[in-house]
Amino acid sequence: MQKCKSCERELQKDEIDFCPSCASSKSHKIKKIIEVATPIVIAIGGIAFKLLKKK
Repeated sequence: MQKCKSCERELQKDEIDFCPSCASSKSHKIKKIIEVATPIVIAIGGIAFKLLKKK
């Protein structure tokens, strides 16, 4: 049997790389990173646009 890449739990037939609990925590972490990174990227883009427009 295959094992979960995170916790080494044996996977069921319908589970692929991660068990359900590891998959949900992994997706939650990715979602949080995107929620934090998006406003930062938008702010940096706005500042860069204003600086380039000024010249």
